Amino acid sequence: MELEDEYKRGTVKNISQKMIDYCFRDCEIVYKALLETFYMAGCVRLTAASLALAYFRNKHLSYEIKFEREKTDLFFDSYFGGRVEAFRLGNVLCNKYDVNSEYPYVMSITQFPHPSHLEIKNCPSKSFLTYAIKFFEGMGKFVVKHKNTFFGSLPVKLNDKLIFPTGIFSGHWNFNELRFAIEIGYVEILACEYICYSQRLLKTPFDNYVKQLYKVKQTSKHEAEILKAKIFLNTLYGKFGEKLKYETMYLPEIDFDFIELLKKKDRFIEISLFSQDRKDCMITYKRKKDEQVKHAIASFASYITSAARIYLLKNMLENESKGICYCDTDSIFSSQEINFVDNGQLGEWKLENDKVIEIRGNKNYTYTSNKEVIKKIKGVPKGAEFHNGVYLYKALVKSKLGLRKKN
Repeated sequence: MELEDEYKRGTVKNISQKMIDYCFRDCEIVYKALLETFYMAGCVRLTAASLALAYFRNKHLSYEIKFEREKTDLFFDSYFGGRVEAFRLGNVLCNKYDVNSEYPYVMSITQFPHPSHLEIKNCPSKSFLTYAIKFFEGMGKFVVKHKNTFFGSLPVKLNDKLIFPTGIFSGHWNFNELRFAIEIGYVEILACEYICYSQRLLKTPFDNYVKQLYKVKQTSKHEAEILKAKIFLNTLYGKFGEKLKYETMYLPEIDFDFIELLKKKDRFIEISLFSQDRKDCMITYKRKKDEQVKHAIASFASYITSAARIYLLKNMLENESKGICYCDTDSIFSSQEINFVDNGQLGEWKLENDKVIEIRGNKNYTYTSNKEVIKKIKGVPKGAEFHNGVYLYKALVKSKLGLRKKN
């Protein structure tokens, strides 16, 4: 089979008919899998997260969720990622415990501030603020005094890193996270600039979505179905906190002047080459201004992530005497055994077979698995080679970038 020059890619020669047949078969498998997923979601979308959102809306949401964007967008200020902290560095011998689907679990049990009944109150009185935090849901900007504890309880962004300080500091936090910090006696509110709250609470709309997909994940005998359920479970919440921060552009030839201009304006993110023999590329850069997306309801995404941090901290505090050395979003490393109950249920903790033997920092540690010693470093794949202080590896251009290229 001879391809036209414009469709040729790479430098592979002597392609056999058997290889071509395998390629066609692989394409058929991918096509059928995608078609089944599109039918499941009720539409065609480009990404797994977009399909998860469509599936939730088309198959599990029985009513329209109305919201006032100006108010729900305030929750972007209290929207933070997972908690990652190294409490001990160097050689260790730790057990690793993970939550069974932490984010889906908190999605299925969390009460949210109702997005269509949000109110804003500036400089609320101490009595009203105390009442609101106890009985309502919302967020606000506060100054707090945090006790000098081993584990901090409130997140703060510093130099693009999420930290959990003690002492006197300010920030934007959701009521659920602030309420927990107050209940355990860690935090005292010194001042409040404003709150955005709802007296009417919204029962989670995600319960049926989570339970149905988790059942598929636990009981299906087909790996593809299990993977699909896992991806749908873990990607939905992020769509509600989505902002279009970056733009991806196809360049028929690398434009070094354009790239240098983007770098000078601090807007350059990355360049992705298709192969070492091609001159074209994809570049990703920051937009001049974040673009809102119509499906974003930041109060959902913000409350889900804060609920996950609460769940993690609660379990860390309950097992502080077990020598907690490290945490990462939905996992705990401890030097002593923790007697978690694990029946495979949503939100339960399970003991992994891995043993962590060295912690070098956040998302940077070494563990043993089946007698193999493995270094885990964020952004560095397992097969990377280390040369002269640098990890080297090859990476394919992701399908999303390839599909979006512009001629």
